[in-house]
Amino acid sequence: MPNAHDERQRQYVVRRAFLVLLQNGRCPCGDDLLGDVHIDHDHSCCDVDRADRACGKCDRAAMHPGCNSTISRVQENPRRLMALARYLDRVAA
Repeated sequence: MPNAHDERQRQYVVRRAFLVLLQNGRCPCGDDLLGDVHIDHDHSCCDVDRADRACGKCDRAAMHPGCNSTISRVQENPRRLMALARYLDRVAA
């Protein structure tokens, strides 16, 4: 008989596959085809650090691990992300 962890993992796999299907297999951050997939979720919903432990109602998108990590590292702050993009524009010349 499956335990609670096994059931959460099963639900995560289904949610991830559903999001990938809805997005036509593409990352919303650059429209590249997805390979390895992470689920971006709203951390304020159920206060967990990993999407496979989240409730599923707060799932936002399937994306590349690097894109998902970047959102986390800027603490889901659009201003910080835009400042980072401006910085890269200045130094990449």
